[in-house]
Amino acid sequence: PRAHLPGRRAGLEFVRPRPQHGSRPTDVSNGKDMSVLDTETVLFVEAEESLRDISAQTLREAGYRVITAEDPTEARTAASILESPVDLLVTDVVVPDFEGLALADDLRAECPDLGVIFTSDVAGTTAGPHRRFGGGDMLFKPFSPADLLARVKRTLAKDPAEPGFYSWT
Repeated sequence: PRAHLPGRRAGLEFVRPRPQHGSRPTDVSNGKDMSVLDTETVLFVEAEESLRDISAQTLREAGYRVITAEDPTEARTAASILESPVDLLVTDVVVPDFEGLALADDLRAECPDLGVIFTSDVAGTTAGPHRRFGGGDMLFKPFSPADLLARVKRTLAKDPAEPGFYSWT
């Protein structure tokens, strides 16, 4: 399995956002200050490296602590060695063999308040397997950085579904 550590080619990536001197992270969708979010941890699980990297960069620039993993095995390892719990899991439903659902189940067993956003580019994932463990949001690929940030913010705030978002809860 492959993940990222600063300065290494293999391992897990644990990188805190690095705001520029004198700047404060902002939500690009509405310009609001998001600097209070620098303690919220997002575990982003995606097999496609370019999507994983762009999404992680987007979230870091918004002030989130982001851990990336290529697959559910790496994600479980990362979650088990963190000093603080993961606040939000963003995972592809189908990485690999629909194991994204099992990953969400496993992590929610340890942390029932865990927010979950499922991603997918497969139209057949619109059915309700997510209902079996209390829900989660679905974000269909391709998604924009603004859509990702809005969904993450809403899920972490535990806000009800807003118009234009598809929610399983």
